[in-house]
Amino acid sequence: MNIQINCAWNKVDKPYVTVITPVYNREFTLKRAFESIQRQTFKDFEYIIIDDGSTDASNDIARDFMNETDIPIMLITKENGGVHSARNAGIKNARGRVYSCLDSDDEFMPDGLEKLVRGWESIPKDIRDEYFEVKARCLDENGHEIGDRFPNEANKLPWSQAREIYESVKGEHCGLRPLHIMKENLWPEPIGITFVGEDIVWYKLRSFYKTWMINDCVQIYHTEGEDHIAADLIVKKKRNIQYVKNSLWNLTYQLNHFDLYGKGQNKNKKLMSRQMLRFVLLFHGEKPSDSKLIGLSNRLFSIMVAPFAAIEACLYLKMRM
Repeated sequence: MNIQINCAWNKVDKPYVTVITPVYNREFTLKRAFESIQRQTFKDFEYIIIDDGSTDASNDIARDFMNETDIPIMLITKENGGVHSARNAGIKNARGRVYSCLDSDDEFMPDGLEKLVRGWESIPKDIRDEYFEVKARCLDENGHEIGDRFPNEANKLPWSQAREIYESVKGEHCGLRPLHIMKENLWPEPIGITFVGEDIVWYKLRSFYKTWMINDCVQIYHTEGEDHIAADLIVKKKRNIQYVKNSLWNLTYQLNHFDLYGKGQNKNKKLMSRQMLRFVLLFHGEKPSDSKLIGLSNRLFSIMVAPFAAIEACLYLKMRM
């Protein structure tokens, strides 16, 4: 894969934080994300932008930003490989101690990085190695908090209990994670697969590490433009051969690693079962809702549904060839 790297920073200095933004055709939202980076009260960070093969003006906008700011920036330009491969490229080139991801259509609050770093530093040093992330909350574009607050006592509980709480809290969240852990736990990059779910890595790491929860809001999560993208995907996904390949790979990967992803994690088992049922229903032209999938949480159901999903996929692929 061809990768071009443009770098504007002092190679000697090592920042505390690396912020990573994967980009694909986001010319209308990038400036907002960049401006939020420029406004940060916490200054000890570098910024890595990964252009994942954009066909619009995203790359030009990123280059202009590099020329206009004194923030240490790296622009990585690569062939389109999916957001998982873009994240990997950013993490591989990051020099910070911890990193956070800013989606190209969202923005950091001015003190967002400051709050995340403060949250990380609030973990007692003698147990900090037990954690792989600080998780904070987000606002919507109207300034309203998204979802539920974390219970105040969550970080004091044993991880088995705290994890149940964490996974039950709804909302949009933003994390800060140690780079030495992330560099050893990159997303798989299977040939021909253009989407690998974030949870492939997050669920695995939560089997070995803990999450520190804070109720500070650090990012603004934007949904404008998301609705038409999602609606377009719903239409295309139903009969899109690439979506079939992506879905089948993600489901198969989780099944092959069930002991890792499902161990003591009822929510993971339920999610896997729901994903499999969604995959089957998708081929029958239905848009599955969570109300149809309540209670489908045990491993037996997962095993029962998986062959049907695979058969449906194989038949469809054969039909398209």
